[in-house]
Amino acid sequence: MKRGLDVMLVERNGSVGVISTVGLCSPFMRFWLGNESLVSDIFEEVLFDLHRRGGLLRDSFDLEILKMIYLEKLKKAGVVLAFRSIPVKLISAGGFMKQISLLVSNVSLTGK
Repeated sequence: MKRGLDVMLVERNGSVGVISTVGLCSPFMRFWLGNESLVSDIFEEVLFDLHRRGGLLRDSFDLEILKMIYLEKLKKAGVVLAFRSIPVKLISAGGFMKQISLLVSNVSLTGK
């Protein structure tokens, strides 16, 4: 709930991380130049956590450790997760989502 907003992540797959986890594409793009890191904030935290857990490999990373790190960060931030879901209807007011209908495993759900 960064900045006091409720956040829902609607993911059509059964995991977070998209191409890096579900797509099994484990090398990150180059994020350094010489000895200088070109990243900060959340990506830097993820790299630190991967390294701390032994999941940062020479030219890639451990996909399962990365998934756990992503899920822990989302949970800590209070993000509501909707896996294997597709948004089918959204009602908003004042630029904020008020209600969403999801198709979940061929079952239609509506929530506020």
